[in-house]
Amino acid sequence: KRLRRGLYTIQKEYRAPPGSLPNVDAASPRVAEAGATYETEPHATRSAIHAVVIENEGRYTAECLEVAVVTQGRSLDEMLGNLREALDLYMADEDPVLLGLTHRPRLLVSFETSALPS
Repeated sequence: KRLRRGLYTIQKEYRAPPGSLPNVDAASPRVAEAGATYETEPHATRSAIHAVVIENEGRYTAECLEVAVVTQGRSLDEMLGNLREALDLYMADEDPVLLGLTHRPRLLVSFETSALPS
């Protein structure tokens, strides 16, 4: 669960205690479906991983939107190198298709800054 940008918490899977759910017959509509599944259809795949970069007190922090990767650096070049390394490590154990990505996704980086000088 995302608490705020760059801060996450892992929660346990919710399971209702046995016998606490009412009996539901097969003819009644279901309120909720089973857990999330990832589509593997060609139209569901994305060809890019998006990262947003924010500068704060001389450090650059990058957060990926499609995957759980966050990194930082003292310069844009250092942060970009760290981001590529972190994505390589993350994707080494993951199947991109299960994440809804193509086999070799591109990296799109956006830099956020204030519109007006301080």
